Amino acid sequence: INGPLHLANLASLYDIGIERRAGCLPAALRPAGKSYKILRILPVFTKYPAARRDPHIPNDYREEIHSNVVFFDDRPVRKSTRLLNNFNNKKNFWRKIKQKDMALYFPYESFNPVLIFFSEAARDPSVLSVKVTLYRTSGDSPIVKSLKEAALKGKKVTVIVELKARFNEERNINWAKDLERAGVNVIYGFTHIKVHAKIALVTRREAMGICSYLHLSTGNYNEMTAKTYADICLFTADKDFVNEAEIFFEILSSWAGSKNIPCFLRPEQNAPRFAHLTGDSPVALPAEKLYNLCSAEKTRHLITAPVFLKKHLIALIERETRQAAAGGGALIKAKMNSLADADIINALYRASRAGVKIFLNIRGICMLIPGVHGLSENIKVVSIIDHFLEHSRIIFFENSGNTDLYLSSADWMTRSFENRVELMFPVIDKEIKKRLCTILDLFFKDNCHSYNLGADGVWRRLQPGGGENRFRVQEYFYKTCGLRNE
Repeated sequence: INGPLHLANLASLYDIGIERRAGCLPAALRPAGKSYKILRILPVFTKYPAARRDPHIPNDYREEIHSNVVFFDDRPVRKSTRLLNNFNNKKNFWRKIKQKDMALYFPYESFNPVLIFFSEAARDPSVLSVKVTLYRTSGDSPIVKSLKEAALKGKKVTVIVELKARFNEERNINWAKDLERAGVNVIYGFTHIKVHAKIALVTRREAMGICSYLHLSTGNYNEMTAKTYADICLFTADKDFVNEAEIFFEILSSWAGSKNIPCFLRPEQNAPRFAHLTGDSPVALPAEKLYNLCSAEKTRHLITAPVFLKKHLIALIERETRQAAAGGGALIKAKMNSLADADIINALYRASRAGVKIFLNIRGICMLIPGVHGLSENIKVVSIIDHFLEHSRIIFFENSGNTDLYLSSADWMTRSFENRVELMFPVIDKEIKKRLCTILDLFFKDNCHSYNLGADGVWRRLQPGGGENRFRVQEYFYKTCGLRNE
């Protein structure tokens, strides 16, 4: 490779090649000249020690790679934390969720409660059913094992598996067959649309009646990637959330395997919009009640793509725009992997011209140009490239002091809004919302591994100014969250 390397492509090549060998980098992967500098920011070199020993990489770069990640290796794990004592065990697990919503921030907090959620669903005799969407899992997934165990014990288990998860197709097919043999109702999704939402619903019979417990996440049900991908998940027993989750699974289950995609609204409203995706005309949902159940007014908490999500986001952006135009304070902050949808970008430009302050943390593709006079001078775009892969999607709207904060499985890309089943959901719990707002704010204070996008389209690495304290956001989270995910 003679030119600059694309980070995502290089990491994928390492996964395919280097993981299977214990030697040095293949010649094709050795960048020419000073493009070795790109290797400084690749967390791959922690995952694959052999890469750090490659004799073709100059010594100074190998030393810089080591110093870049050393704080993740030299700090002892705290053995006792509030999270560990109160939620990272099986005793009274369901009662804790019912008492209070719980949020976890991976990899700084343990993924173990997610595994407990599924293992308890399998072992608890009061559990009646389990429903989950699976996009990417590990090779020997304990979650898949728990789902099989639950089915073998007579519980009703429904798994919506996405076979089009890139690079995971063969693995997904294999464990889907295993689940079917165990008696799981496996739904293989849609022909032309990926099911990318991360959601699980457990229903129990309790003394007071039937109660359901919901898990929502920005990242996959994969305990291995949870050690290196930064994601946020939410546990809740809120009745509005779980009722809408039932609607969500009912719609997907009703439309499983169809060549046509589900119309979440009346077909006549969406037929022109979706016909190009399948070559077929969408048809009516199987029951009139679904029209009412899945209307935008009924699903206020689980906001879905491919129908509502982009429309809802634009409405939220336009609300801030109106408030700024009226002379009020208006603020938007968002963190995601990629920003590429033209309609969203134009809405952000309009908001900027109206005076809305907009802060965006975009790890990957960003097709918005910030800092252009008369267009986007109120927009700032930064990117954090560090040891952990930033994967969470967090969206904040000031709303004249009545703040709204959302988590989502979707990036702001056309493919996510129109070609995928995605979910965005609000954070209702005040304590969790306050914590996530703080987390989001801190991503705009990093001056060690943050890159700022200029009006010329060039990313420039930020450095601490004269007298300014050094702040590395991932290091801060690692040291303050109190529990490393091992």
